[in-house]
Amino acid sequence: MDKITRTQFLEYLKGALVHLYDAEYLRQTHLLSAFGIENRFDASTVLRNILIENIESLKPSANLFDQERAWRIYDALYYPYVQRLSQQAVANQLGMSARHLRREQRAALEVLAESLCQDYGLYTIFCDDPDVIEEVEYDPLDEFEWLEETLVETPLDLYVHIPNALNMIRSLASEYQVEIKSDLQSDLPHLIVHSMAFDQMMLSLLSIAITTSPDGQVSLQASMQTGEVTIKIEGKRIADTIPNKKNDVVERKYVIAKKLANLSNGTIRFVEKPNLFFVLLSLPFVNQIPILALDDNPDVLQIMQRYAQDSRYHMITTKNPSQIFMLAKQYNPKAIFLDVMIPEIDGWKILGRINENPDTSDIPVIICTVLPQEELAHSLGAVAFLKKPFSRYEFLSILDQLVELKASEFH
Repeated sequence: MDKITRTQFLEYLKGALVHLYDAEYLRQTHLLSAFGIENRFDASTVLRNILIENIESLKPSANLFDQERAWRIYDALYYPYVQRLSQQAVANQLGMSARHLRREQRAALEVLAESLCQDYGLYTIFCDDPDVIEEVEYDPLDEFEWLEETLVETPLDLYVHIPNALNMIRSLASEYQVEIKSDLQSDLPHLIVHSMAFDQMMLSLLSIAITTSPDGQVSLQASMQTGEVTIKIEGKRIADTIPNKKNDVVERKYVIAKKLANLSNGTIRFVEKPNLFFVLLSLPFVNQIPILALDDNPDVLQIMQRYAQDSRYHMITTKNPSQIFMLAKQYNPKAIFLDVMIPEIDGWKILGRINENPDTSDIPVIICTVLPQEELAHSLGAVAFLKKPFSRYEFLSILDQLVELKASEFH
């Protein structure tokens, strides 16, 4: 075959992994000639086996220590490519953000490429190409992915941030001769949203409303609904003076606002009619999601209470195993933290009773213990495992993953 650069090899390798079970694609990839199997009638099957076997060869041995990095490399290849899990499902399973997962996949691809080169003597197919600059996949929206890995330390005050956004946008409103009105319901709770994300959402949505409603009126209303705060922005046009259709700038602003809302555990519903712009932005507020915790150690329960403070989670805690079902029925928690080292009763038995009871069987259980029993916990019906001691980030991250996974089951 003609010599290729290492960058090209990585591109061919990634393409083959993405289409690992697409025989037609594999029959046409340049990797066939790299491995010398282009003339085989079963070339696609052989190539698939080569890639899967090499990925399996990267699986860490059970008798090795300090394997965390090796496991991340293996998991980043095995789950998305061999098991065909979605990127978000893999990210949730590995306890990382989608952006972090993409970084791990790029690193894992390099490791796999080096392994293939060593096993099959592929170094001779490469040529030097100093003029080729490696292109890195880049999506401008990735700039916001850090929000997934950032905890909101200070809840957001709508009575401060909405007026600030309106003040910033008034010059644009004046340019388009648009009147702005706002109506904020009294006693609105603080939001669990990063201030930068909220400000950019407001500016994006308000600017769309203004520029698509020239000579008209834009109104903003904020009210508390069940489990969330809803901000309604309407743009009413007095006359249909210009074609009312989205342009690239408007579309980009909407995409950014929607991305920020998703990263903030919120939603946006957008409607545009001939003489009306209408958008509903829903965002989570402090302490509206009930979480139940059973632990005989009051210090652990106190830590959970402190970690949940100023988050969207409201902790209901107890040291008494006999109260677990009464509290579950009273508060309908979205998850249960369960210690298994409880003097009065074996925590594993409580887990079994939770899973068997029709009132609690649908509630995800997180085993929280010092014991290294994650595999046992999953085999007995727990959906997640949190090892003590844990950080606030670990505590809130595992809750976010479970609550969002549960919500996705109903969409």
